[in-house]
Amino acid sequence: YSRITGYYRPVQNWNDGKSQEYKDRRVYDIPRSHLTHQGPRNGLETEPAAPAAETAPAADVKEENAIYLFATRTCPNCKAAGSLLDRAGVAYEKIYADEEPAMTEKYGVRLAPTLVVLANGEAEKIQNLSNIKKFIETRV
Repeated sequence: YSRITGYYRPVQNWNDGKSQEYKDRRVYDIPRSHLTHQGPRNGLETEPAAPAAETAPAADVKEENAIYLFATRTCPNCKAAGSLLDRAGVAYEKIYADEEPAMTEKYGVRLAPTLVVLANGEAEKIQNLSNIKKFIETRV
């Protein structure tokens, strides 16, 4: 028996795809693997450090009153949110969440698109495209 999608099913009742997947499986021996990670990966030692050093002072300077749009490169709603903000004339800074994990963690962003509005020392998170539209309508 094997557990598939929440219930147990006899191995002989597997469909063709699952049977082939079982035949093609590989057993990984982690202690003998050549894919060990010790320290920074080759070629990436200096690349992440440079943007973090550049964005940290800029974030400290702008933190008093700023608007950040946290997005991802593949998110269609993020592109729509950016174009809505551009058309409304809202000054914002687009931050790609996967490229700026420190900023993403700092503001507790878990969803893309998320608009973080900093005003008077407080951060307001506006998540989802529909809520960003409402923010634009009330602001403009």
